[in-house]
Amino acid sequence: MPYADGALAGIVAFYAIVHLRSDELAVPLRECHRVLAPGGLVTLAFHAGTAEIHVDELFGCATSLDFRFHRPEAVVGALVDAGFTLEARLDREPYPDAEHPNPRTYLLARKP
Repeated sequence: MPYADGALAGIVAFYAIVHLRSDELAVPLRECHRVLAPGGLVTLAFHAGTAEIHVDELFGCATSLDFRFHRPEAVVGALVDAGFTLEARLDREPYPDAEHPNPRTYLLARKP
């Protein structure tokens, strides 16, 4: 990221890890840790599970994207390995008829 060490107080990353495999989370989470000030927070939201979904159309436009779901325990482990302390976790079911039908996880972690 184009920020100095400790430059940010918080990072919001909702569905930002959908294009990464779980084994690819270490580098971006270490980078989040680097740019956060001590006591800084990162919040992650992601689709929970092990599915991989490929789409050729999105919002009426042709595309080629792969979306990866993550086991919450794997993401928590990657956060801890990157130096974060887990502050909170929320798991929820999808809103019926409003979004993709799989659970979501929200994590809040702090840089000590």
